[in-house]
Amino acid sequence: MANYSASTFSPKKGNKYFFDTNIWYFIHGVYGSDDEISKKKSNKYSKLYKKILIEKCLIYTCVEQINELAHSISRWYLKNFNAERKKNDKKYIDIKEFKK
Repeated sequence: MANYSASTFSPKKGNKYFFDTNIWYFIHGVYGSDDEISKKKSNKYSKLYKKILIEKCLIYTCVEQINELAHSISRWYLKNFNAERKKNDKKYIDIKEFKK
């Protein structure tokens, strides 16, 4: 399997792709908001994703990947939610309470 650079790669119409879950994190901004390196990666992968969509390429995924992504995004939002609660002197809530 070949390795490509996300910043220079040019998808071709009809190609098929499968992104690692970590790439989806960057595309959706889960990893892209904490530091400058993560912001750059998020921007790079989001641009690649847009190029792939423009070329109408297929992107494969699976149920396990979607579950993993949804769980991680929920945890990321909970972390940020609790950070805001801490600023207002409110107690932390756990993931079960957060999902209600």
